[in-house]
Amino acid sequence: MKKILIFSSILLNTVIYAQFGYETVGNTVGVANINNAVCGEVDSCFTLTPNQLSQSGAVWDNKPINLNYSFDATFCMTLGAEDMWGADGFAFVMRSEESDSMGQVGSGLGFLGIEPSLAIEFDTYENSDINDPVADHTALYFNGDFLNPLVSPVPLLPNSGNVEDGGYHQARIVWNAPIHQLKMYFDGFLRFTYTADIVNDVFGGDNTILWGFTASTGALSNLQQICFPRYQIDLTDIRECQGDSAAVHFYNENMTSYRWTFQDGTVIKNWNTLDFTDPFDLNDTLFYTTQPGTYYLDVEINNQMVQDSLVVSFIPLPAEPFADMYDIICVEEDTYTLSALNNGSTYQWSTGASSQQISVTSPGTYAVRIFEPVLSCSADDTIKILNFCKDTMICAGDIVPISFYEPGISSYSWTNDSGFDLTTQPFDLNDTLIYVSAAGTYYLDFVINGQALQDSLELTVIPLPEIPFSQQEVTVCLDEKSHQLDALNPGAFYLWSTGDTTQQIEVTQPGLYSVEITESNELCSSSDAITVISVCKTEVTFPNIFTPNGDEDNDYFQLIFTNSPEWIADFEMHIFNRWGQEIFQTNEQVVKWDGKIEGTELPAGVYFYTYSFKDLYSGELNSGHGNFQLIR
Repeated sequence: MKKILIFSSILLNTVIYAQFGYETVGNTVGVANINNAVCGEVDSCFTLTPNQLSQSGAVWDNKPINLNYSFDATFCMTLGAEDMWGADGFAFVMRSEESDSMGQVGSGLGFLGIEPSLAIEFDTYENSDINDPVADHTALYFNGDFLNPLVSPVPLLPNSGNVEDGGYHQARIVWNAPIHQLKMYFDGFLRFTYTADIVNDVFGGDNTILWGFTASTGALSNLQQICFPRYQIDLTDIRECQGDSAAVHFYNENMTSYRWTFQDGTVIKNWNTLDFTDPFDLNDTLFYTTQPGTYYLDVEINNQMVQDSLVVSFIPLPAEPFADMYDIICVEEDTYTLSALNNGSTYQWSTGASSQQISVTSPGTYAVRIFEPVLSCSADDTIKILNFCKDTMICAGDIVPISFYEPGISSYSWTNDSGFDLTTQPFDLNDTLIYVSAAGTYYLDFVINGQALQDSLELTVIPLPEIPFSQQEVTVCLDEKSHQLDALNPGAFYLWSTGDTTQQIEVTQPGLYSVEITESNELCSSSDAITVISVCKTEVTFPNIFTPNGDEDNDYFQLIFTNSPEWIADFEMHIFNRWGQEIFQTNEQVVKWDGKIEGTELPAGVYFYTYSFKDLYSGELNSGHGNFQLIR
């Protein structure tokens, strides 16, 4: 601000930039857009004052803002290149819709006289009579009262550096409506925080206001310009593999509201306003979907509404080539051809082959992974080939077909090692086929061409790998630490849905995780899956009944928490009888009450409880009450 306040009559030339939604007043004119590393991409730039004496101008956003809701706005500005001989600066101003749109030149910074108003100044001149610092500075004023600032002047930069450097700088202004807090950042540095009910204290209860920038020069001058960022979003269509879920999100730090809507009109996510006490980040905008179709995004950034859409589609998985074949077949030929089908795909066999078809010459387990050509979505399939003319091994639960046939057989019989006859009569090739699943020795006695012969095979049953997960889903908090999944079965071979091949993996994201476990003989495998859910807010479950009768079943009144005790503080619980007398109290959240008072059993009946605790993760205080029935 200048020491000399120059009062001059200004003809207010008002121009409305309809395509951008801005209105200019006084000496302010629109200029070509500026693109550089500081400003980034912008769509509206204005010279608030040219480098001339006694100039005054303003630019206003035509779209009112509602101070009952938060906003987060970033601007790019230059305060000129005249340091010692430059002045005066400009201000971010919030004003009522009925107030004047232009104030005074010189030390008025273009906003003196606009009432009611709240102004954040970007002042490039020292006024010693109002205790301005020497450095270029900022302050907060109500109705231009420079003698009584709401926030006293502080340097624009922490090191008191010069900002009249001809370069561009960023100002970020954040209004947190729920807690009535205004913050101003300059070039990424927080310069001040002001907390007050400005709707009532400044605007007399009017929550709808206009905002913009004013600037002025007086006996000294500077070129002073402001640019508003351009916010265009170009959402990219999402394609995922069938059976997966698509992660849909969009994030910009200047968002104040957004809404995702599906093509049928269903609202998926809707934030009407931001509450900055609950930080808004990528996780808040993220949702998962398995529904193909078009998703529409409406988002407000820097008081500008931007819209776009994306299409979510799911690529079918390759067909499983062995789905319609026996898992176990008997190979009498020297070679057998296996085909992975799915023409045009890419193939990865357990033998190392990459062709669509392979020839096998020995019994064993053969697996193939098939990648379709669009997203490399994959499907796995396995076939087991055993030659039952030799001793062999099978997996627990398998049923093995055993057969032998040659022309000239006149009689035959199958017996197991217990002497049990497994034979059916009369016989042909189909009759000589039996199915067995138990380990042991199987004997074949037959007469062929008048000669009695005998043979046998030893069948070994290999136990399947242990199923590792005792439940279908687990709920943990992944914000603070990862969760370990263990496939058990040391010494086995592992293939996780993540591509990992270790026994244990660390999980940092929620989702469905599956693992295939193959025992050391590479013959038998088991698979299991578990859904990891990330929940960080602590929830508590109370039993509604317990039976302390000593049968070791539901003998204690115990609580179940979704989070570990490290996230819980100030826990307190009281239990009362039906007459309101307290019979039990604890501050330990590991509650294990046996229904006794000082060793004396309480009678059966209904009891009541109250509880309270603090969730250290969310900061929330939780309390409640309920009842339960004690049965003996």
